[in-house]
Amino acid sequence: MPNVLFPPDGPQSVSQVLDTGFRIFKVSLVRCLLFGAVAMIAGQLPNIYSLARGEPFGGYLRGDPVTIALAILGSVIAVYFSAVILIRQREVAQGGRRPMRVELAEGLRRMPALLGVTAVSIALLAVIPALLLASDLKQVSPAAHLSITIACAVLAVPIAWLLPGLSMAVAVAALSANGMLASLKQGIWLAYRSWWRTMLTFIVWAILLVVLNLVAVILLMLSLQVFGASDVITLSAATPVVFVALRALGLPFLVAILLAVYGELMVRKQGVDLERRVASVAQA
Repeated sequence: MPNVLFPPDGPQSVSQVLDTGFRIFKVSLVRCLLFGAVAMIAGQLPNIYSLARGEPFGGYLRGDPVTIALAILGSVIAVYFSAVILIRQREVAQGGRRPMRVELAEGLRRMPALLGVTAVSIALLAVIPALLLASDLKQVSPAAHLSITIACAVLAVPIAWLLPGLSMAVAVAALSANGMLASLKQGIWLAYRSWWRTMLTFIVWAILLVVLNLVAVILLMLSLQVFGASDVITLSAATPVVFVALRALGLPFLVAILLAVYGELMVRKQGVDLERRVASVAQA
């Protein structure tokens, strides 16, 4: 089965997983760029609303009900199109191609499990920030503040350990018929005993993305100066647009790395490569 990138032929090192992710990103970027742009625009719905009303960004942080509703709606849309990107990249990585309506319908069917996994992940990740915010309240005594700080330090370990499993649960929820609980269980099982490898892969991805953003901003500033548009107003207007464009590229990149990690863990845990080789021999 030539040119099949998902799942890989066997267990891979971190560098090989990243290489597979880059290759999936390269062959699928054109077909996924529209979905990435829609997801990023959806994430900016509350800011677009604030801009239309001539108000500062971040209205949902101040409790404005309309911007809160738009932020929730935008997040759901972003999750949906991220799942569609994952579905499409899997098809491209396997050398297949399906109509867009089929991919959109499959993403819609996977939304209940995916939203459940996403909600659980966000809730777990929000525990420590919520406790830290509570400890900073003036009504909290020094003894309670110390207790909350210790609780945060204790909770940080299991939450950090769950991060790779939660990431894999997102992929399981989007690409399989599992429900929310089954997706969480399988995702944690896939990442079990592969914590360092999985975390290192995502850390390297994050560093690469930060470097890409910095390079893009530097190139933006240089190009504006070349064209004589170096004033603060122009820079302030152009920078958010560039960041949205970079996020539209960064989302397919993130999903490609997630798919590559998921495929490698499947091979390592379930022997998917062996099943594929047996099927190839049978067909021959």
